[in-house]
Amino acid sequence: SMRKCFNKIAASLSCKIRDGLSVESTRTIIKEYLTPRKFLLVLDNAYFTEENTLEYLGVPDPGQQRLGSKIILTTRTTRALYALFSVMQPNIVKMMPRTLTYKGSYDLLREKIGKDISFAHDLISYCYGIPLIIILLAGALYDAPTEETFSELVANVHATLSTKISVFDTMQRMVKFGYHQLPSDNVRHCLLYCLIFPDDQGISVKELIWYWMMDGLLQEAIGFDEANHIGKEILDVLIKHGMVYLDDNDHVHMHNVIRETLSRFGKDMGYKEQDYRCFGNPIIKLEYLSKYSNRVSLMDTEMEFLRGSPNCLLISSLLLRGNFLLKAMSEEFFNQMAGTLQILDMSFTRIEVFPPSISYLIKLRMLLLIGCDHLQEIRYIASLAR
Repeated sequence: SMRKCFNKIAASLSCKIRDGLSVESTRTIIKEYLTPRKFLLVLDNAYFTEENTLEYLGVPDPGQQRLGSKIILTTRTTRALYALFSVMQPNIVKMMPRTLTYKGSYDLLREKIGKDISFAHDLISYCYGIPLIIILLAGALYDAPTEETFSELVANVHATLSTKISVFDTMQRMVKFGYHQLPSDNVRHCLLYCLIFPDDQGISVKELIWYWMMDGLLQEAIGFDEANHIGKEILDVLIKHGMVYLDDNDHVHMHNVIRETLSRFGKDMGYKEQDYRCFGNPIIKLEYLSKYSNRVSLMDTEMEFLRGSPNCLLISSLLLRGNFLLKAMSEEFFNQMAGTLQILDMSFTRIEVFPPSISYLIKLRMLLLIGCDHLQEIRYIASLAR
């Protein structure tokens, strides 16, 4: 992600960049340090789609610097080239990555489906030997309830894959097909919910199920234990369909191609991704963000203080997790969220006390304060007991 790349550039330079420095100050130091120097920057496996990437990273344009500096970029998509070198004329060398052999593709598909796949010879030839396409194909086929349904699915997949335009286009079509093959709208909502978390972080399974539960996505559950069980079943479905994967630390991740393809569905369904420009911007207009989604994610930004009483009359979730510089907010901050805010995540902030206006949040269902080591006392929440 842009954020990780920015932090790694800052860490790799010999100039003194102290911890806790704002993004804008760090960017200025990087640019001032590199501008008079000849440098080589290697960006391996970049996946940038944002504009003005070099400016964001604080890296001077080698063409304007005229010292012979170079940037080497490897990427899986030409869109990263356009984002990074929109004002430059780079030398481009195209290399095809090593893909799975036919046998490797066949074995992977059989392993993921868990049964005979003699029917799949034609389908495998459409997968370009790309593991992601094969995993999504297996996810779409593995749980067909009847032989008739299975045959219909195979025919539909064949129609989806048979038009060969490019590898990326095939991946996107397979993501969309797999998304629509999920067993219910509720499962699709649970998947799209993952989009509101930063794209370079895993999401704790335990906490993700909490979010689903408190956001009303597990409504059929009677109690907490049952909801937790249902949440784990939904997560298992998403993993088997290849839409997310689980790491060794019980955190959920979404492949960047899947994330980008689903972002449009997410926006339409109220799960808008956090704008990368929020990172490093200490002044965020909540009113602006809440116009596009009632779930507002402002995780891992540079905010130190939340001012005023933002006009967010429809906001249902406010996720402020990971704002390590956030110390306080104005007393009236929650005044205009009273009737709608249900989820408030202030985990891993430096908040010391709550403002009196938190007592107005009578609809609040979840208040997360994990890692709030600076919290001195919890006040003004007696009226929130539900």
